[in-house]
Amino acid sequence: MLEYIGRIDHQVKIRGFRIELGEIEVAVSQYPAVRENVVIVREDTAGDKQLVAYVVARASEQLSIAELKTFLQQQLPTYMLPTHIVVLDSLPLTSNGKINRHALPVPGSVESQEQEAYVAPRTPIEQLIADIWCKVLHRPRVSLYDNFFEIGGHSLLATQLVARLRTALKIEITLNVLFDRPVIARLAQYVEGALREVHGTVLQPLVPVPAEEKTQLSFAQQRLWFLQQLEPESTAYTIPQVLRLHGTVDVRALEQSLREIVRRHEVLRTIFADQAGQPLPIVQDVAAFQVQHVDLTSDEARLLQHLQAEIQKPFDLEHELLFRSQIIRCGAQDYVLFVNVHHLAWDGWSTTVFLGELNTLYRAFHQDQASPLAELPVQYADFAVWQRNWLQGEVLDRQLAYWQQQLGSAATLELPTDFSRPAIQSYRGPASASSFRPSCKRNWNFSASAKA
Repeated sequence: MLEYIGRIDHQVKIRGFRIELGEIEVAVSQYPAVRENVVIVREDTAGDKQLVAYVVARASEQLSIAELKTFLQQQLPTYMLPTHIVVLDSLPLTSNGKINRHALPVPGSVESQEQEAYVAPRTPIEQLIADIWCKVLHRPRVSLYDNFFEIGGHSLLATQLVARLRTALKIEITLNVLFDRPVIARLAQYVEGALREVHGTVLQPLVPVPAEEKTQLSFAQQRLWFLQQLEPESTAYTIPQVLRLHGTVDVRALEQSLREIVRRHEVLRTIFADQAGQPLPIVQDVAAFQVQHVDLTSDEARLLQHLQAEIQKPFDLEHELLFRSQIIRCGAQDYVLFVNVHHLAWDGWSTTVFLGELNTLYRAFHQDQASPLAELPVQYADFAVWQRNWLQGEVLDRQLAYWQQQLGSAATLELPTDFSRPAIQSYRGPASASSFRPSCKRNWNFSASAKA
C-alpha cells in the first residue's frame, strides 16, 4: 500500500494555478531587508487556500510589509503573490535544524505594520461594507483603505462578497465594480450613489448628538422594552457571563476595569423611565455602578447554586442599571467573575468587545498605568437617534411595505413535536448535546460559505 503525503518539492495548486513555493521564496529573498523566509499554503478556513510568506528581517534593516508587497508585485504574477506577509524574529526549527512549517503562526496578530495604517469606517455604509469584508476574509477588522485583493481576497471570495453586498444593500453590484473599486472608501462612494438613485436618499453619517436629544430608543431596544413590560419577571432576555479565573488575581485592577468599561459605555449605566407608557432613557453617573464581592471560600459547593439564583433575578429597567457584576472568591487563587446584562444593552458582539476591553484595561491597571483605550466617538444612544431620523416617513413606509409583502403569506411554524404549543411561552426545555467528527464541521462550514 502507498500513502501519498505530498510533494517534496513544495509544488502546490491554488485556484487552478500550479505554483512552486520555492520561486516565491527566491523573489522574497531578493528584497534587501529580508534575511530569510519561507512560504507555505495555509487553509485555516475550509476551502480557502492562501499563500503566506514568513520573513525575518536583517538586523540593520527596517522591513516594511507595504514596500515588500509592492516589490513582489513587480517580481511575480498576481496568482503567486502572498496573501499575508508575517514578520518573525526567527523561523521555528525542528530538532534537526530544519524549518518547522507546522509551528508557523496563524497570520493576523503579528501583522502589526499593516495595522498601524488602520483607518476606521466613517459612515454607516462604510461600516456595513467593512463588516461584510471581515466576515468574508475572516479578519477581525479591515481598514478604510485596505485593498480587498491584497489582504486575502481573490476571485472566489469576491463572488461571495458581491453576493452578500447585494443581499444587504438591495442594489445591483457586479464583480467589475469591486475590481474597479477594491478599497472600502471608493466602494462606499459607489454604493451611496446607487442608493441615492434607488431610494432618492442616502444614509447620513453617524455622529454624536447633545445629551438632551437622546430621548428615544432604537427599534430593537423598543421591542425588548415592550416585551419586558409584558413579562416584568422574565429573564429570557438577560445575558449572563461566567469567567473562572485561576492564579493570582488583582481584585483592585479587575474592579477598576469593570468600572471603566461602564464609564465608557453609557448604555450600561442607563435606566428607562416610564413616561405615559413610553420609555425615556436616562444616563446615570458611573457612581451608580457597584461591583459586588462574594466570598465562597469555605463553601465551594454553593457556587453553582449561587450563580443559578443570580441568573434568575430579573432586571428592573426603570430603576436598575442594565449591567451587574460580581467578583466571587472561591479560594486564594481561584475566583469567578460573574456578569449579567440585559439584552437592551448587549448582544453577541458586545461580549467580544467587553472581553477585549477587560483584558486591555486589567493589564494596564495592574501595572498602575492609565487606560490605553481611546474615548468612544459615539455612544449607542447616538445610533438610536440616527436610526430614528433615518427610518421615518417615506423611507419607513417603504421598508414596512417590503417586509409586509415578504412575510404576508408566512405561516406559523408547526414543528412535529409530541406536545402542542402552549398558549403562553414557558421557556422551559431540556438541552441535548451531540458530538460530531471535525471533518463534518469542516464540510458544513465549507458548504455554508459556498452558499452565503
